[in-house]
Amino acid sequence: GTNAASDLEEVVVQCCLCSPAPRELIKLGCFPSAPQEPTLAVDFRVLDFVSTLFLHVAPNNTAWCETIETFLSKQGYKLPSE
Repeated sequence: GTNAASDLEEVVVQCCLCSPAPRELIKLGCFPSAPQEPTLAVDFRVLDFVSTLFLHVAPNNTAWCETIETFLSKQGYKLPSE
């Protein structure tokens, strides 16, 4: 069912050795989060939307740099500051 607070939908996927969960998710139009035993999948239409958005969005260097700095910091790296 759909969760109104987050718009997530829980789907039960029937799978077996001859038809693993990722294959079944792809048949349902979703991209699995992992090649084996995925716990999350994203609708291909959402991925297409985001891909198109990134092609048309105006560049924001500040947001890009802050995102990279935060990501690398979480990985244990420290960028030299000015």
